[in-house]
Amino acid sequence: AKTEEAFSFSPTSIQASDPAMRKRFAMLLLGEDQSGGSRGVGPANAIGNAITNLASGIFKELATLDPLSPHALAKWRTEIDWLISPCDLILDRSTVQMRQGDGSMKDIMQSQQRKDLRDTLPKLRKYDNDLINVLDQFSQREFWYQVSEETENVPHETNLDGKNQVQSTEKWWLPKPVVKSGGLGKKELIKVMGSLKFTKNMRDN
Repeated sequence: AKTEEAFSFSPTSIQASDPAMRKRFAMLLLGEDQSGGSRGVGPANAIGNAITNLASGIFKELATLDPLSPHALAKWRTEIDWLISPCDLILDRSTVQMRQGDGSMKDIMQSQQRKDLRDTLPKLRKYDNDLINVLDQFSQREFWYQVSEETENVPHETNLDGKNQVQSTEKWWLPKPVVKSGGLGKKELIKVMGSLKFTKNMRDN
């Protein structure tokens, strides 16, 4: 069957009462160039960059096992759905034969979402929900985090000549997990190790 790709967009996910969102989306579809020239980027690249920036803004400070704040979660859910909404209208059209009432065959056009999107988007949505559920498990936990506020707080080590030097600690400014002297309880340890294994499997898949 002959196949061709078609693209159309109807911003059904953007509320008519939110002109700022409509304006921002229009800019993305124009490649962030309203001049009508060629200074912008392709709409796909513009939307991809917007998704990357959104994820960076929501998750870049997430250096601890903590649930997202209600505001951050609502922003993520709303804007990611809005940004990927054009994917629902990226279609493959192919000709198929349909038998008519008189027994004759007729070629008709059939449209469905492009195959790579049909295969990938449900998996990404599932991973998104799973990761947020992992974070939600740690609303209560048996460990906490300690932050080094200045470089002077970085641990030191002694050279052979007896002089102190700053210990080479990668990303020393990130909060470090602290566990009570008796260690984690059995249930907490199972939860932490289970989350680690789960996220590693997601990464590897």
